[in-house]
Amino acid sequence: MYKIEPKKRLEKIVISGNVVEYIRYAKPIPVERLDNRDTHRTGENESKLDCNLVRARQEIRRVVWCNQTQYSKFVTLTYKSTCLDYDQMLYDFKQFIKKLRRRGFITPYVWISEHQKERGLKEGNEGSLHIHIVFFTDDYISNNTIAECWGLGFTKINAIEHVNNLAAYVCKYLTKEEFNLYGKNSYHCSRGLKRPIVFGNDGYMGDWLQETNPEIFKNVEFNFANTSEYAYRASDGSLVKNSIIYKQGVWNREKE
Repeated sequence: MYKIEPKKRLEKIVISGNVVEYIRYAKPIPVERLDNRDTHRTGENESKLDCNLVRARQEIRRVVWCNQTQYSKFVTLTYKSTCLDYDQMLYDFKQFIKKLRRRGFITPYVWISEHQKERGLKEGNEGSLHIHIVFFTDDYISNNTIAECWGLGFTKINAIEHVNNLAAYVCKYLTKEEFNLYGKNSYHCSRGLKRPIVFGNDGYMGDWLQETNPEIFKNVEFNFANTSEYAYRASDGSLVKNSIIYKQGVWNREKE
């Protein structure tokens, strides 16, 4: 009787807008263990929660890369009266979006919740909730419109013209403390957003592509490279150590 070899992965390409990521494992890894660990920079003792936070930031980063427009807007919504209730915050945000849509602003977005720590120190609590949003639109939206639709406190459209990497800028607001509290509910990506295109060579032993098709990289200028070590427990309980080669670059579509 033949033993079926598990599917494994050696390399992967992720295209998010104009950003291309190339991931290659030093040792092929079982597909069922992957769970989007492509930019896994963890050590042997990293907790499952830490891994989930890495993946959450990875999702946000790639969504921003896929959807960012020339005049995307980074908006902050705060409460005048302290709000510590997540469900109340979520309700208020949904009402805010409905009011924007009634005014004709139908735009995709991603938002991240955060507690105002300094305010919490003064008030003796964990800090009032507030929301950071990226609106992926070039339409002009005034802060007056944002404030009127929110109506619960201070609002601000943050200047991001100087931000070279909006995705990294946004991800920093997803803190470990916030993720500990709400997990994947600490952020949300609206419907209709563009998602990354993934090319993988998942297959059985002997079917792997040893070299990625060079045509994919013809017009990509890589500007970052990193090799990281990590470890995981195999199904038999043994410790497996591996490393990931990670490259990131920009697809120059003007050359095509």
